[in-house]
Amino acid sequence: MTQRPSLPILQALRAVAASVVVMVHASQVVMNHAARPGLFVTLYPFGALGVDVFFVISGFVMTYTSSRRNGWRDTLTFLRARAIRIYPIYWIWTSVMLLLWLGGVARHDLHPPSIWRFILRSYLLLPVWDGRVYSPLLAQGWTLTFELLFYLAFGIAIAGAWRARTFFVICMLVLAASVAFRLPDGPTRHVLTNWKMLEFVAGMVIADITIKYAGAIRFLAGLKMPRWLTYLGDASYSIYLVHTLFLLALVFAYKHLHQLAQVQADLLVLGYACVAIWLSSLTYRWMEKPLMQRLKWAVPRP
Repeated sequence: MTQRPSLPILQALRAVAASVVVMVHASQVVMNHAARPGLFVTLYPFGALGVDVFFVISGFVMTYTSSRRNGWRDTLTFLRARAIRIYPIYWIWTSVMLLLWLGGVARHDLHPPSIWRFILRSYLLLPVWDGRVYSPLLAQGWTLTFELLFYLAFGIAIAGAWRARTFFVICMLVLAASVAFRLPDGPTRHVLTNWKMLEFVAGMVIADITIKYAGAIRFLAGLKMPRWLTYLGDASYSIYLVHTLFLLALVFAYKHLHQLAQVQADLLVLGYACVAIWLSSLTYRWMEKPLMQRLKWAVPRP
């Protein structure tokens, strides 16, 4: 099976999306402590755009790279590859957060109805309620629950809807939402009826249009991106998962260095973001990338 050319612009967009998420979370801390909020803090309400971009990219990439797959064997290969991509490194950082939580260092806001049920569902990335919001132990993991739901729908579409895959996915998501509306209010209903699932579909539609025009693919493939930007795109998953752990250092600094509250807010946000992105990208080089190399044997080549 001939593979389509890679599109460096997608990695650049991933890098930008991950950076936006980091800056938004830093802005949230600074907003709660700084004497005078800066520009980045006032932009906090628009921070969800980083996640929106991730979801659209995911829908695009799955369609662009898997449009020629068909049948249950390809479905199983696809779902296995997605599970290996998502779970192992997520489990590592969730375990770190669990230790920090048990040690009283992090997640003081957690008040789930059942501790062990909450931990189990967090590790499995099932919809979960932490007592305050619909987030697992590693809070940003809520987006991965949406990703996995989309992967499941897309995987089923691979099995039986080669030409009308996007329409098939839309039908499955609408059906799931229709059923979920009959469920009592809770995390499962929250995920299945959330409009953000449409962002994956938007990415699929964009990919369908792109695939139809060879000139569009050649144009996108020919766009040159800075090497450091594509590297951050490669590291975007680790950056997304790990940066909140480094955010604890910023919270600690605010609690013990009261003069920090007088520092210009935008400088703190930019400074933290740069350091957190750099350190998180190192975890990609030293942990995620070697781990994925070791797990390659588990996913047969198409």
